[in-house]
Amino acid sequence: LIECNDELMRTLDEQRCIHEAEIERLSRSNQIQCANLDSKLAEAEKVLEELIRDKNT
Repeated sequence: LIECNDELMRTLDEQRCIHEAEIERLSRSNQIQCANLDSKLAEAEKVLEELIRDKNT
């Protein structure tokens, strides 16, 4: 019974480590995607300002 418990604890610890690594990977991926979207939004705002300026001249 103790051996089974030890094996279960090792398995749970391995799964916890796997899940933590996946969460970290997803977090980094999300940060990159957010940065890319922020950049695209800034570029779109710049183009919009230029279009408005061109329309008014």
